[in-house]
Amino acid sequence: MTYRNLGEKTHTAIHLIALSGLAAGLPTNKIVLSLSLMIGILNLVMEANFIVYWEKIKKSKSFLLITALFVLHFIGIIWSNDVQYALNDIRIKIPLVLIPLFFTVKPIDGLGRHLITTIFILSVLVTSLINVAYHQHWIGNREYLDIRDLSLFGSHIRYGILVAIASLIIFYEIIIVKRWYLLPVLGWLVYYTFYSQVLSGVLALAAGLIGFIFVWLYNRTKLGGVLSMILIAVSIVLLVRTLMNFSTPKNIPDISTLEQTTNAGNAYTHQLEGGFDLNGDPVLIYVCEKELREEWSKRSSIHYDSLDQKQQPIKYTIIRYLASKGQRKDAEGIQSLTEKDVQNIQLGKATQQETENSFRARLSGLHFQLLNQEDPNGHSLLQRLEYWKTGLRILQRNWFIGVGTGDVQQSFDQQYEADKSKLLPERRLRAHNQFLTFGITFGFFGLLLFILMLWHYFKIGLQHISFLTVAFIFIAASTFFIEDTLETQTGATLFAFFYAFFCPRED
Repeated sequence: MTYRNLGEKTHTAIHLIALSGLAAGLPTNKIVLSLSLMIGILNLVMEANFIVYWEKIKKSKSFLLITALFVLHFIGIIWSNDVQYALNDIRIKIPLVLIPLFFTVKPIDGLGRHLITTIFILSVLVTSLINVAYHQHWIGNREYLDIRDLSLFGSHIRYGILVAIASLIIFYEIIIVKRWYLLPVLGWLVYYTFYSQVLSGVLALAAGLIGFIFVWLYNRTKLGGVLSMILIAVSIVLLVRTLMNFSTPKNIPDISTLEQTTNAGNAYTHQLEGGFDLNGDPVLIYVCEKELREEWSKRSSIHYDSLDQKQQPIKYTIIRYLASKGQRKDAEGIQSLTEKDVQNIQLGKATQQETENSFRARLSGLHFQLLNQEDPNGHSLLQRLEYWKTGLRILQRNWFIGVGTGDVQQSFDQQYEADKSKLLPERRLRAHNQFLTFGITFGFFGLLLFILMLWHYFKIGLQHISFLTVAFIFIAASTFFIEDTLETQTGATLFAFFYAFFCPRED
């Protein structure tokens, strides 16, 4: 067997090894990743077609742009204080260069490409079936405190994005290649996306579908593509306005007009502070703790002054749950609870909506967060709003060259202290927005380079009428708005692989 044949087989095998972990939703194994990359580099050295490699690299603007972004991380060390942090950040992002390098100099076509796609879809299908089977207790006896525990093989956010990518590949196979027998698989993965209640996954699926439709319209008439983008922009504005309306409580009563005693003659307390339920009513009205304490002790072995299974004060879980049912927080309210309601409260589910295995439950949770913004801790949307506000303040002061590769977390820590943030120390994280992170790290020119990389990828996708190229970059961009996707080993590897895999040949 020649080095060339060995190289092609090894090259395909490397990507299958890397993809098996990604597709299963497993955290990237550093040993396997390092080994596969070393084998790939050794294979390229053994073939020694360096002139051919260089010619291919020069013609691939996609590779050159992502490489420039990676090199910028080394340059950013110059004005960094924490060099160790910077070097670790660079280590995490090594896949951004090496994986696209392999695809650039040794493109995979035909059977190898089909094999990789098939293994990816099968891996996602099997792991999603396992996740649901455990969650429904068809197999195993695993206890779930939160729907986010559904993903057994890794981050629920990363896995939700993988499901969205697999769904778009199948959608392409059905619509363009006419493989209608894949419809049941597509239906299952779309169902799983909403069942899992992963907002990132739903947004990724929607973004990918929008990208697919955009290419379809653009291929017929450029005007159709432009009009579709305008429609998307208008839809986003309307969505933001709707969210702003959701954040405004609707029913603020005059406390003096409310009943002051329970049917048993005990006094109610009424407070407008303490948040609002999903109907816009204050949660802490019609509260009689004396009756709640007495009646709850008859229904549960968990003491009223103890914690539920999510380590929250259970008395507040009881009050919120009763509010979600439209019940007063008194003896009659506790008596109205079913045994299932009591179990839900003990598990830490604070509203009826949280008990639903549907995406509606996730939307209800977001609505509740928007109505109750006093304490962001433990609420994913409110925490992100804090991260973004903090990040924007850092960016305003460091807009030209940023804070450097090593000082991102340090800058956030200092800004949280300066702002006297309500976030607990363990929740004071970075931007959770990749655009903002690159702006903070490298300033205006670094952010511009990142956007240019995405724009070029989108442009060559349109030039080649590549549905999956455009759909992928729409998916990636949607996740970049709400996640620091490239700041983790798994996220960087995932992006690098599909960036290279879906990129049209530019030679």
